[in-house]
Amino acid sequence: THTAYTHNNGLSTVAALVERAVSYNMDALAITDSGNVSGVPQFYDACIRSGIKPIVGLGFYFADDSRFSQSSNKYHLVLLAENNIGFMNLLALAERSFTEGFYQRPRIDIELLETYHDGLICLTGGLGGVVDKYLYAHRKSDAVCFVQKCLSLFGNDHFFLELQDNGLKKNQDMIAALIKLSKETGAQCVVSGGSFYL
Repeated sequence: THTAYTHNNGLSTVAALVERAVSYNMDALAITDSGNVSGVPQFYDACIRSGIKPIVGLGFYFADDSRFSQSSNKYHLVLLAENNIGFMNLLALAERSFTEGFYQRPRIDIELLETYHDGLICLTGGLGGVVDKYLYAHRKSDAVCFVQKCLSLFGNDHFFLELQDNGLKKNQDMIAALIKLSKETGAQCVVSGGSFYL
């Protein structure tokens, strides 16, 4: 879920999202704004006041070479905090994405993930993610290498290939390719859908 705190992208206010979650009798709600954690305090408070479990996450921009490079390649990676350690690591990654990895946007890399992976659940980020973009560019060996690296960092219970169906032909192609990759690498899949408005 992207809120209005995902600048120039998300439209939903935190209050409206929580209100909608209550109306749907949801017991949990996640926030995964891109590049910043500005909405987390308001989101957390609103969820607690409404009896909804807040799941705090962040949609990161990922540099597949190095956060210090000046590459315009743009990849997405979603990280969710499982516990307090994960939340602190999420904040550390967010800070370092700005202070060390900023080039056109705040970015993290594999080196930072090696340091700050504890307590985090990693999702591959859909069509904009590293794995999907590698597969779509016929770079399967790079996709396999990235998946194996993430499995070694996060473990099989904390790393998931995202299957999304937004009605695009590209989604259908990716779902088939990701399921095949899942069988080859042992990585689990999760069905997701990016939400940018109510």
